[in-house]
Amino acid sequence: MTSMLLTLQRVVLSAAGLAIAFPALTLLCWAYDHSILYHLHTSFRTLKPTTMLAVLFCGLSLWLQAEEGAVTTARRYVAQGSAIVACLLASLILSEHLLALDLGIDLWRIALPEISSDAHPGRTAPATAVAILMLGLTLLWLDTKPFATYFFDQSAALIGGTIGCIGLVGYLYGVQSLYKVGTFSSTSVYSALLLVTLGLGILCARPARGLMATLTSEKLGGVMLRRLLPFAVMLPILAGWIRIAAQRSGKYDFNFGVALAVAAVMLIMLAFLWLLAGSLNHTDGQKKHIMQILQQREARHRLALRAGRMGTFHQDLDDESLVFSPELEAIFGLPPMSFASTFAAFQQLIHPDDRQRVQQTVAEAVENRTAYDLECRILRTSPPGESWIAVTGQVLPDSTGHPRQITGVMFDITERKRSETALRQSEEQLRVVTDALPGLIAYVDRDERYRFVNAGYERHFGRSREQIVGSSVKELLQQDYPQVQRFIERVLEGEQISFETTSLGETDEQTLLATYVPERTAGGTVEGFYVLITNITDRKRTEQALRESEERFRHLFEQASDGIVMADMSGHYLDVNSRACHMLGYSREELLGMGVTDLLDPHDYKRLREIKAELLEGHRHSGEWKLRRRDGATLSVEISAKLQPDRRWHAIVRDITERKRAEAGLRESEAHFRMLADATPVLVWMAGTDTRCTWLNRSWLEYTGRPLEDELGSGWTSGIHPDDQAEYLRVYKAHFSRHEPFEMEYRLRRQDGTYGWILDRGVPLLTQNGEFSGYLGSAIDITDRKHAEEQLQQWTGELEKRVDERTQALVRSQERLRALASDLSATEQQERRRLATELHDYLAQLLVVGRMKLGQAKPHVQDSKTLQLLSEADDVLTQSLNYTRFLVAELSPQVLYQFGLPAALKWLGGQMKTHGLTVIVHCDRDHLPMDEESAVILYQSVRELLFNVVKHARTTEAAISLSCRTHDIVTITVSDQGCGFNLSTMTETDRALPGRFGLFNVQERVEAIGGRLNLDSTEGKGTTVTLTAPIDGNSQSEPGSASSRAKQRVAAPVPPSERLRILLVDDHEMVRQGLRSVLDNYEDLEVIGEAGDGESAISIAAALKPDVVVMDVNMPRIDGIEATRRIVSAQPDIVVIGLSVQNEHHVEEAMTRAGAAVFVTKERAAGQLYEAIVRTVRTRK
Repeated sequence: MTSMLLTLQRVVLSAAGLAIAFPALTLLCWAYDHSILYHLHTSFRTLKPTTMLAVLFCGLSLWLQAEEGAVTTARRYVAQGSAIVACLLASLILSEHLLALDLGIDLWRIALPEISSDAHPGRTAPATAVAILMLGLTLLWLDTKPFATYFFDQSAALIGGTIGCIGLVGYLYGVQSLYKVGTFSSTSVYSALLLVTLGLGILCARPARGLMATLTSEKLGGVMLRRLLPFAVMLPILAGWIRIAAQRSGKYDFNFGVALAVAAVMLIMLAFLWLLAGSLNHTDGQKKHIMQILQQREARHRLALRAGRMGTFHQDLDDESLVFSPELEAIFGLPPMSFASTFAAFQQLIHPDDRQRVQQTVAEAVENRTAYDLECRILRTSPPGESWIAVTGQVLPDSTGHPRQITGVMFDITERKRSETALRQSEEQLRVVTDALPGLIAYVDRDERYRFVNAGYERHFGRSREQIVGSSVKELLQQDYPQVQRFIERVLEGEQISFETTSLGETDEQTLLATYVPERTAGGTVEGFYVLITNITDRKRTEQALRESEERFRHLFEQASDGIVMADMSGHYLDVNSRACHMLGYSREELLGMGVTDLLDPHDYKRLREIKAELLEGHRHSGEWKLRRRDGATLSVEISAKLQPDRRWHAIVRDITERKRAEAGLRESEAHFRMLADATPVLVWMAGTDTRCTWLNRSWLEYTGRPLEDELGSGWTSGIHPDDQAEYLRVYKAHFSRHEPFEMEYRLRRQDGTYGWILDRGVPLLTQNGEFSGYLGSAIDITDRKHAEEQLQQWTGELEKRVDERTQALVRSQERLRALASDLSATEQQERRRLATELHDYLAQLLVVGRMKLGQAKPHVQDSKTLQLLSEADDVLTQSLNYTRFLVAELSPQVLYQFGLPAALKWLGGQMKTHGLTVIVHCDRDHLPMDEESAVILYQSVRELLFNVVKHARTTEAAISLSCRTHDIVTITVSDQGCGFNLSTMTETDRALPGRFGLFNVQERVEAIGGRLNLDSTEGKGTTVTLTAPIDGNSQSEPGSASSRAKQRVAAPVPPSERLRILLVDDHEMVRQGLRSVLDNYEDLEVIGEAGDGESAISIAAALKPDVVVMDVNMPRIDGIEATRRIVSAQPDIVVIGLSVQNEHHVEEAMTRAGAAVFVTKERAAGQLYEAIVRTVRTRK
């Protein structure tokens, strides 16, 4: 059926194409050159322009409506408009024929002088006009409903095609009356052929409607009609042509020819009817056999439907009918054949909550011409209740693609839904139970993907359940996966495994106990495994804490200074420590085999029973006992015992033998003390906690001549001189309240009534527990000492006068020595600087030249031994050059003279790393206007202090801090956290010892420039040395100084986009640091990089593209002159400023020739570099 419809569709498109192409070509030929057609064949003279135009519009209308499913509203309107134009032309032509009119449309806009000379040249034949009118009306009403019009449309198309067919037969038979009526113009053979083609195309355009539905039907009638129709049309025409051709040739006359033609047609039709009857019999037999097979299949099908609780349905979308199978009626609880057979009745059987969803799903499927699946609830009628059905439907379109019907199956899924509900409830219960468990529970399949996880996984991994389910174990565990991979392989082999593993939590490491249980099929194959993971971190910690606590208890138990024993209620020892064994003289095993009564005297048994009764009542016992040692000796002990919840009593046994002896000795000592106090000539007193006197020795009573009763309490204060009494009581009570010792001199009345001076000292008395129990004091008579002090004071005044005179002379001498030391230090620094200059300018250059010569000689040496000697010589020269640079820096650091004290201290901090000392340097200023001599002394002082740290502090860290709290004082602090020392034990000799600290030398140097040295040190807490010195103010007043310019620059910040970008190039790191510290003071400059040689400078300049390059002349690898030449050649916009320690004209001239804009010596860089940069850049701009 489908192939036949496709064939008919191609026929329609071919007919429409021919009906459009032929008239269009004909009209074009007439419009441009009509002779073309006549030269082809003389039959083209019979063509009429109006006929071709009408056929063209009919062909266009048919082409637009060829595919029913693709006809849009716009295409239908254009097609109907074309059909109306064709009908209008045909109607006008018929009006001309019927009313004998000439409307002037026959040769409209076309002049054909050679056209056939009929009564009306160029006018379409009446038969052709009727056929075109019929075809045009058919195209106009092609898709018009109701269906009854389909028969009228196709009948009109059949009439139009038949008129064309009659004309063709007339041309075939040579009978003019068939294609020409009277004097009217004839129908051309081409017009007849086009009419037949249009009629056939219109009939095939809608093959499933009207008359064509019978022809295209798959039923028996349609099959027979398709078989007979070609013969029924063609054989009579063929027979008639043969009869006329024979008659015209004279074979027989007209009557015989008619009879012969009738007989031939009858025989042919009879033969075909006979063949048709045989075919029908064969077909009917096959049909019966097929029906039998179909009935058997239907029975099996219905049996399967009943067994599967499902039924079929068929819905016609045109009449909205719906047919249920008997099985489907049973599912809905309907009596047989009682369903109303409408879609509306089906909707009434659906649960109200599901009706809209079902209707929407079906409507979408119809609109999209697709299948649909849905599940919904239905309302059963017998027995009443709700059930669930699953509907699967398929929308079936007709040949045009228009949806015509729906066929499908409905399944009763009530039991499945109940099972799913029960399963969901079971799964929900399982989820609630597993989520409530503290561990992690999951199921993993053979592909190592999670299929179920509980809430523990969400909490542990911080992901939702949906994110975890479906992911692999490797994706979830990530770096922890290798720890469990081997266990997963084992469990998938069928082994149940438990193991401990660790996982890194949010704050600490977690210990997990994992159990893998395989899940097997009935055949024993492992499909997956269950995972149970418990966090045992707290348990592990508890166990560890318990072990540690037990170890601590056992340690305390064994190391306790007192004996500890444990016993049951019967008195048998369960555990004893080593101290108890040592006290009693028994071994541990011996004591564990003994009882409490074995160590007691029989007289203490009664007391023991009383103590047991107290312990059972929950009381704690503490008392003194006598125990027998193994050697028979008696041991005095103090026992503290308590009954524990486990019905065991624990006791602490303390040996108090020594305490007993101490108490006896204390009593005896107190008696001796009182005897000694009475015998000593010192006045001794004691007071209680209320400040009142409780005891006085005999010497006191003999001194004052008063009885003990009068002196006790507050009576003794009456003997104090009235001028001293108030002050003494104030001091006495103040110290008494604070429990502090005191000492005071006052006058006390003697036995003879005179007053003598005494020195009284009192100290607080504390018990062993630290409790205050009073005061003990002693006083001695110092009257003679007082008289001696007065005489000594007189002599001291005279001595101080003479000492002042000697001191002034000593100070003047010290100042002369200090000046001499300062001169020596200055001379030393000058000599150091001279030596450093000599080494830098001569020895270093010679070593560099030596290396260069060796490098030139190496390529000319072929002997490997000689080449090795040259390499070793090159290494020696390299070491010599490095050591020369080190000596230059040690003798006289150029950074100090070029960039000032702050930069020199920073450089010194870095250099101390070579001595194993890390120094942190903090300077609140990068430049100090200090004279060179003072800066050198402070630098050398700090250096010597750092070496003191290296030698004596026993530490690897130190700190230097430089600050200027005022405008004329600089403070430098050198501190460390080393071992320190006790200042009170350090003498002036120690300060001067070079092997110890050398602080005297530092102090003298600093004081020589008007400064001061302060030393603070504590043993174990480090040492801090503070140097303060005045700042020379002359430099501050210089308007052009670097400091003043820096301050001016700081006052006016420059945006980063307007700063000059500087690249520093020097092979000395300390010089680069010094230059950076100078240039960092200016806001309009920005140091963007540093290079240690010319080659690095070239590559860095190419990468960073600075505005200015400060270039040293003498550097390794590529010197400053060559580097300048390459940089300026590659980047002419870069300004290069030459820099060298050599103040030679030829050096400056070489740098200038290489492209340097200006040349500055390093000695003047601090003051002139900034001006040179700014002046040069401005000149360039």
